[in-house]
Amino acid sequence: LLKASEIYLLKLDIEGLEPAVLRSVASGHPAVKFVSFEYASNVWKEKLSQVIEDLFRAQYFCFLITSEELFPVSGPFWSNAFEIPMWSNFFCGRNGDPDLEVLVQLHAGAIGIWPRMPRTYLAGFAGGDQRFGGLLEAQHACTDLGGVCAGVTCERPASGVAGEEPGGCSTRLGIGGLKRSPSEEVTYLKSLAHANLYLRYRQEAKESSMPAG
Repeated sequence: LLKASEIYLLKLDIEGLEPAVLRSVASGHPAVKFVSFEYASNVWKEKLSQVIEDLFRAQYFCFLITSEELFPVSGPFWSNAFEIPMWSNFFCGRNGDPDLEVLVQLHAGAIGIWPRMPRTYLAGFAGGDQRFGGLLEAQHACTDLGGVCAGVTCERPASGVAGEEPGGCSTRLGIGGLKRSPSEEVTYLKSLAHANLYLRYRQEAKESSMPAG
């Protein structure tokens, strides 16, 4: 590590020695863009929480890697529950790095305009509008509502028949971000920030730093 001036991705699996290397990453020497590491509670000799906190102070934001999403664990998202699993994997990048935000979007599948997110829903009706209709109608209504509308959730996805569109679509607030649906609901996101809690966190940080108009 000391011989390198810059590292794009550092992957660690060194049987309990990860904390020492991660602290060298936090020091900034060498500069590391992304780092992934394995946490093993039966091998590590120190708390995961302290390592995550040290990385966060050094402007690294970390995620628990799951089969469905990158779950944010740094800063306000930390919970002691993350230390319970005996074995887990984490991924970290520079907080505020646009490349990290794009990577999170890619992992969530939220790419492009109105990305389709199967088996998900957004909680709360935008603007108090509880009407249900076709997809295009709901998308137009969501656009008209502006920032208050995070996207459109449809109760009935298209069956695959040519020309058939999803039904039972309504404009949604997106309280708590994108959620897994127990049914066949499908969501079309207008606001990509609602695809992941970290993206929402970054959006709110950007908005709070903007000068009042």
